[in-house]
Order: sequence, then structure tokens, then C-alpha cells
Amino acid sequence: MARSAFTLAALASAAVPGLDVRQAAPLADPDFDAAVLGGADGRDWLVRVPRTKSADRRLESELRALAALTPGARARLPFAVTSLAGRTKAGPTFVAVTERFPGEAVPATAIPVEPEGLGYGIGQAIGAVHLLPPTIVADAALPMSGPAESRRAAIGVLDRTVATGMLPVAVQARWQHAIDDADLWQFQARVVGGFDSSSFLAVEDTVVALEGWHGLAIGDPAEDFKWAVQTERVADAVFSGYWSTAGTGDRRLRHRAALLSELDLGRWLLHGVESKATDVVDDAVELLTNLAERIHGDMSARIDSPTAPVLTVDEVEDLLDRTPSR
Repeated sequence: MARSAFTLAALASAAVPGLDVRQAAPLADPDFDAAVLGGADGRDWLVRVPRTKSADRRLESELRALAALTPGARARLPFAVTSLAGRTKAGPTFVAVTERFPGEAVPATAIPVEPEGLGYGIGQAIGAVHLLPPTIVADAALPMSGPAESRRAAIGVLDRTVATGMLPVAVQARWQHAIDDADLWQFQARVVGGFDSSSFLAVEDTVVALEGWHGLAIGDPAEDFKWAVQTERVADAVFSGYWSTAGTGDRRLRHRAALLSELDLGRWLLHGVESKATDVVDDAVELLTNLAERIHGDMSARIDSPTAPVLTVDEVEDLLDRTPSR
């Protein structure tokens, strides 16, 4: 049974001595019992208790990342980053309390794309993260990988998806060609966060805070753009802002982000197969079939060729809601 907002408020008070909670409102989250608390000092707080082992691991990863973001690193960022205020045991798991900043996440397909608007600002925010010194990740013993590891991971997803017998031939050829393109994997590994559109809290057209740091690592910068490439106009705005901050040295960044985004469809299928969830398998097969249809079954259709978006607007929002965190 889900914990009530009042129960979560009591747990938060135990985790943060001196916290004076005046308001408590439940927060819908499939992975956590969560609530937003209003403190007597006017600040808001987020209290979460994981519901599953995977959510437990995700929250632990996030807290490790927040600890790695030293005051010096945070000073380099043009937005706020929360900190752990306190934690305590909650049965077999734990409760974590972090400060919650004002601002709202904008759905990926609704991000304004006017010149130097929110989409542009999100790109700049990602650029600021990618320019952080790698030592913040290395010193915290967080994951580190480079082009070779990124390519091997892509090969692994392709091979395992092919082994299911459910990957359309046209999609297999498209992914194989991209993986075989050595130029695609010539990139400089950077500090990445594993962000999606829900990570960026905005007030009007300004990014004021970033959430969801559980993916903090050194890796392929394209990972932080998988969500953006699903909508061409949003991608144009986001990449424009990013290049203004981080430079244009990674000329295949957008193509690689497109490949990684498509490979997530394969991961969704594998998740369904491994968990024996027939509804997930059916959904993934439909999405992969739609992708095959969009490239018209053309075996020569390539990641770097102009094609229709991988998913429709509704499919993007639905998949973002349902894809399990890794």
C-alpha cells in the first residue's frame, strides 16, 4: 500500500531534524511513494521512498551523483541543483529528502522552439553539464566509458534484439550500417547526466533547475539528446543552444543521438521479453514495425539520411512515460 503524504511528511521530519512541515501534497510517481512538502521557512522539499529494487538503485545513484557535484562544480552551472537534506531507514528501503525548486517540466513535444527560447535554453543547460570537469565523476568512482564502450553497447543491443526474431529486417540493416560507420563513433566522452525532457525545470522560458541526476557519468554526450531527436523542431532548438555553449566539434552528435534513441526501442522489446510481459513485447514490436514503415522498408535508409521522426507525438510521450529507468 502506498504511503500517504502525511506518513511521508513524518518520515521526512525524522530524516531531517528541525524540518517544520506545514503542507504535504502527494506526488504521482510510478517508482516511488513521493510527496512535496512545504516548510515553515517557505522552501519546498521532495520526499521519496522507493517502491522497487530498481527504484532503490536509481535513487542511490542519484544521491551519489548529487554528492559528486561539489560546490565548485555547481558554481559552473547556470541553474540550481538540489542536495540531499537527509535520509533514514524505511523498512527494507530508505527515505530521502531533497530540496525542490520552483519550476515545471515541459513535455518534450510542447517545448517552445522560438529563437533563444526554452528549447535553446535546454541545449545550453546540457552544454554546461558536458563542460564540467571529468574529475567530478572520476573522483566519485562513477561510471566512465568512451567511444569503444558506447559502440560495443550498441552492438549488444542489436545482437540481442535480432536474436528475438522480432526485429524488422529494414531496421536491422539501418542500425547495422550506423554501427559499422566508424566516423559516427569519433567523439570525445564528456560528463553526461542521462537527462530527458522531464529533467529540466523551467519558469517561463528559463531553465531554473535540473533534476534526475541518476545517470551522472563520463560517456557519450549523445545520451542526453535521445529524447530531443524525436521531434525535429525541438531538436533544432536544443542543438542550437547546445552548440552555442559546447561548440560544434562533435559533428555526428545528432546522428548518434538518433541511433541511440532508436536502440531504446530494442531495449524496450528486450525488457518485455526478459520480464515475460507480453503487453510490452507487443507494444515494442508495434513501435519497431512503425519505424520500419517510416523508412519505407528501404534497406538503404540510413541514420544520417533525412527521414520522418521515429515516433509520433503521442508515441513519444507514451514511451517516455513507460520506459523503465536503467
